[in-house]
Amino acid sequence: MVVTGLDQNWGLFAPVPLSLNCRVEAEITYADGFMTVWKFPLPQDFGHSYFKERDRNWGNSSIRMNANFALWPDAARYVARLNNNRSSPPASIKFVRYWSQIGPPGYHGPEPWENYAFFTYTVTAGDLQ
Repeated sequence: MVVTGLDQNWGLFAPVPLSLNCRVEAEITYADGFMTVWKFPLPQDFGHSYFKERDRNWGNSSIRMNANFALWPDAARYVARLNNNRSSPPASIKFVRYWSQIGPPGYHGPEPWENYAFFTYTVTAGDLQ
């Protein structure tokens, strides 16, 4: 297993706050070859964040962690069921984590985003029921 330095789960007010912006996306490939990207929830504003924090934490904190690899197959099946809305069913789900360093205080330049595909799941017909 490759560790990309993202296997830390420090919070905003921890002794060492997380120094990365992180997100997870699922690349869905359908049986007919069509591909789309499904994004785990991210907060839009305070009100949205208040009601959707559990969803955000599940996708962008729990799923991206290497230590939680046991969750990945179930999460992939969940994403496949959510996106089983085309005439061609999902054939595979690939989870990709994206991250960029948070610059030092006062720095306002853009930080480049890096990515790493960390899990691919082949969807079966039974997964979609």
